[in-house]
Amino acid sequence: MTDEKSVGKVEQLALTIRDTSVGDEDAWYRNLLLGILNSALLDFRYLQIGEKQYSPYLAAWSCRNLLELKVIATYVLASADNAKTFKNDFVVDAKEFYEAISKRHRATHPKFIAAWQAGMQEFEGDERRALEAGLQREIERGPQTQETDEETEAYRKLMDEFGISPKSKPMRSGQIAKLISQNEEFDPMFKVCSKIMHRTAYRLLRAQRRVRWTRSFHCWYRREQANSGQSTT
Repeated sequence: MTDEKSVGKVEQLALTIRDTSVGDEDAWYRNLLLGILNSALLDFRYLQIGEKQYSPYLAAWSCRNLLELKVIATYVLASADNAKTFKNDFVVDAKEFYEAISKRHRATHPKFIAAWQAGMQEFEGDERRALEAGLQREIERGPQTQETDEETEAYRKLMDEFGISPKSKPMRSGQIAKLISQNEEFDPMFKVCSKIMHRTAYRLLRAQRRVRWTRSFHCWYRREQANSGQSTT
């Protein structure tokens, strides 16, 4: 089966799921499956772009995303309990997201103030006085994290209502792969993609051999497709 035929099947399945009527209590599950399929379609298109443009970064990033989606789909389809566990991860994920934004803003606010102070040294007269007044207001206001702090607290309360431990962390894809006994295949592939897409020592020290290295990645990717029974024609 060619890539485009496979894509067509996935697109049709996504449409079928989207148009399926479900009760309010099951809407989240339909949306989860639809999210997995739509994400897979998007990542596959990025993978094609990465392959055509000989971009190992984009191809590796897309491969890793598809690898994660594969184990997530297998996990949530295995049982209703698995799907509910994964749904709870959404609440934890959301809490961590807003929490991280607040932490980042608090960490960078002093640097923002310092940059403001340094920059206004170039001005004089009314402009300087206006900048000083603005700086003072900014110092008094401090980091503006009220909205993200409120979101963080809202999701903390949801975690408590759902019986989720405050110390809970979202499951990593490697953990999910182990739960469904796919870690022996997942872990090596995940590491290969991660080494390529991140600025690791391995990647940086091979930066001067980009053309040869990119071709090597392309050949490796082709072998992976052949081993998994996929076609690129």
